[in-house]
Amino acid sequence: MPVFDDRLDLLQRILYYLKSKNFWHIEYHKSANLDSHVIMAEKRIVEDDNPIICTGNLIYYQAYNIDELSASFRHYDDDGFRFKRPDGDAFTPDFTVSEISSLIKFLGKCFPDKYTDFIQLLQQGILFLGNINSRLDKIRSWYKNGGSDALRKFTILIFLMSMKMKKWKGSPYKYPLIWNEEKRDINLLRTRDTNTEMALSEYIQFLDSLDGNTKVKICEIPRISYNFKSCEIRIGYETINSILEFVANGTFCLAHSSDILLQTAYIIWIKIMGYNIKDINNDLRKELKCETQPDFDPKFITTTGHIDPTNELRDF
Repeated sequence: MPVFDDRLDLLQRILYYLKSKNFWHIEYHKSANLDSHVIMAEKRIVEDDNPIICTGNLIYYQAYNIDELSASFRHYDDDGFRFKRPDGDAFTPDFTVSEISSLIKFLGKCFPDKYTDFIQLLQQGILFLGNINSRLDKIRSWYKNGGSDALRKFTILIFLMSMKMKKWKGSPYKYPLIWNEEKRDINLLRTRDTNTEMALSEYIQFLDSLDGNTKVKICEIPRISYNFKSCEIRIGYETINSILEFVANGTFCLAHSSDILLQTAYIIWIKIMGYNIKDINNDLRKELKCETQPDFDPKFITTTGHIDPTNELRDF
């Protein structure tokens, strides 16, 4: 047991640990997360081939058995490979590549010559996520080398389509950044469906107007998920074009697709085109040509949390 000179010494030591950088360790006593194995739904126990490892500092940390992490680190249908926290919800950020790289070093030092399959899984996951970043880099490179007009038009089209799916009435009404299930008025729903069909038709006309190579580039743009609370980006397997084909056929949820379109447009604007909120609204004003134009302001988007638009986007 550690010995402290007095109460002040104890408090200073606690403050030091709380401020210390997060790291991986095996000092498991009472974790910040529930002491319940996510898979087995029972109290976590230390086993010879399945130890409990912790992430955080020595006072505030989360604890998991290795098999919980192994089961959670995998490919997901919508988002591709994720280092998902086993007990996380829709607003909990995944482990970053930096955290996983530290985990690999920790396992090699603390458990030499063990858990090689798990370490290989971690290394493969890092490669997958590196490929995701390279996909964004390819879009950015195309944007800077002749694709700016097409990508600008694409982002405006999918953003406005998202708003129409969310029952936007058009200018000068505010953009509806959330899906409102309470608005079940039959006339409003008919108007939404008509506006969505018109937006899909406009998108098809846009594709038909492009030359072959540009059309291929647009049709290859993947769906991008963005958590407005954690500033975390994920890229799925589907393309935006394939999702819109499903929407046109009535086989894809409008609420889900409206969020996908909004998040994809936002990340392309901010991450690829280098826009800020003012730039986004300037583009929208030019497109809509309306004297009383609403401002797009993503401060509160309840489907993905709160965003500070000045925050730096978080990479994998």
